[in-house]
Amino acid sequence: MAKVMRNCIGLFGLLVCLAAAYSRAQKNEGTPTAAPSQDSGPVHFKMRRLHKESGNDCRGGPKYDLDACVWIDIEYPEIISAPSESAKAKINRAIQQWVLAELDGALETSGPIAESQEALVQDFIEFEKKYRDSDAGFWFERKVMVVFESANVLSLSRDQAGDTGGIHPNGRLDYANFRPSTGEPISLRDILKPGFEKPLNAIGEARFRASNNLDPKASLSENNFWFTKDQFQLNDNFFIDAKGLTFQYNSYEVTCFACGAPSVFLSYSDLRGLLRPDANIP
Repeated sequence: MAKVMRNCIGLFGLLVCLAAAYSRAQKNEGTPTAAPSQDSGPVHFKMRRLHKESGNDCRGGPKYDLDACVWIDIEYPEIISAPSESAKAKINRAIQQWVLAELDGALETSGPIAESQEALVQDFIEFEKKYRDSDAGFWFERKVMVVFESANVLSLSRDQAGDTGGIHPNGRLDYANFRPSTGEPISLRDILKPGFEKPLNAIGEARFRASNNLDPKASLSENNFWFTKDQFQLNDNFFIDAKGLTFQYNSYEVTCFACGAPSVFLSYSDLRGLLRPDANIP
């Protein structure tokens, strides 16, 4: 399982701890609660939130090793209407796959899935008890949000962060794109012409180098970017919006943790020659 640091060190650590303190203050235990619905596009949803805490210390009680505060906070959209019941069911199913991913697979693209939200929370509490090595508790936040919506595209993000006792903050940002009309996922092959890989990577590399102030001929590896055989490659973690496609790398994926999590934006102008005639985006 991905690990995160327990003590707040330096400015970054302070920010992590402030975020944790803020989230702890937002107590809302029990069943998920609904926020106002979204009504601006073909897919309407309500935001749901589940916040659970375990340990006497969560409520300001005395600190004992077995009473350290453990908390988990999950926020996600529940689709309440879509162009078809089938689309509604498919998108909600995909969201729940994200919501219920077990914490030991939190930083992976796929992993074990809990049977329910209650099971996920209990698994996290049991994990904390098993691996706790001080009186400090663990915490984890998972937020699924709507990034962009149109008649043709629904783009979602899943942002995760937490402290599970390791060296570095635990964080990952993933994206998924769907057709509102059918609920089917949108892949690069669905919107780009066959053979798009090489020209797409060439465009992406030019944008990547420009945003990182790298000379066109500079070695990527010598500038602390990890690509196989020193050849740039975009991943498939992207979202679609009104301006273009944004590709997101996560911590340790192509560079060191301290170097951040780079992203690459490609405008529709950049992609003019690669888009399929039936891409139907944005």
